[in-house]
Amino acid sequence: ITHKNQRFILFQQTLTKKADLTIAVSKSNEQDGISRFNLKKSKVIFNGIDSQKFDVGNAAYANIRAEFGIHSNKTLVGYLVRMTYQKDPITMIKAIQSVVLRTQNIHFLLVGNGELLEDAKRLAKDLKLMNHISFSDFRSDIPDILKAIDIYCLPSLWEGMPIGLLEAMAMGKACIATGVDGTNELITSNENGILIPKKDENALANAILELHFNREKRTFLSKNAQEHAQKNYSLEQMVKKIERTYFNFTTINADYSF
Repeated sequence: ITHKNQRFILFQQTLTKKADLTIAVSKSNEQDGISRFNLKKSKVIFNGIDSQKFDVGNAAYANIRAEFGIHSNKTLVGYLVRMTYQKDPITMIKAIQSVVLRTQNIHFLLVGNGELLEDAKRLAKDLKLMNHISFSDFRSDIPDILKAIDIYCLPSLWEGMPIGLLEAMAMGKACIATGVDGTNELITSNENGILIPKKDENALANAILELHFNREKRTFLSKNAQEHAQKNYSLEQMVKKIERTYFNFTTINADYSF
């Protein structure tokens, strides 16, 4: 454990001890609090997304493919993250190498900054992948990008409740993600997405290729992902649950109901 992580854990322990109630964003997030910080009073309220902002039917989105010069007949795979150890961009680059050996008709859009960005670019150059990848710094027009892509990838090493994945699902994207805590509460593999082992570039590459060649499955997963996100993870639902929690929790030592 690094000094930075030790400080974070100490901060969390202190905060949860003083808090009257802790809201966790996923069941696994709550269990981590119980096991690591001896969390006593907690409630799970899932993250929510703005369904109006992330609306696949909105016709006003910018043409991201035109901006990056990506042909309309290519499958576009998006990786929209902070380029950090947690999000594992190196495994993503290695998976791309395996993909391009099978087909030249997939392009990758990697969006985000972070301490591993230069390492990822260097590896992509070393593996001669730059013709297949468009790198972009952090952007605020995420709905535009999600509208443009066909497949969303999130090969994280751990997650709480990934907002980016929720946004992609709400936009009706076929999602590939590692089956880590938080993520596996959102995705049931082969029903509304595909779950793969972490740090497994071969599994990631195979999942990308499967969704590239099997358009029927891609459409099936996209439809189910959108329905699941919109039904269960709306911003309105999240706000109402938080409001109800605050109203019900009246005093430090009072019993509370939800």
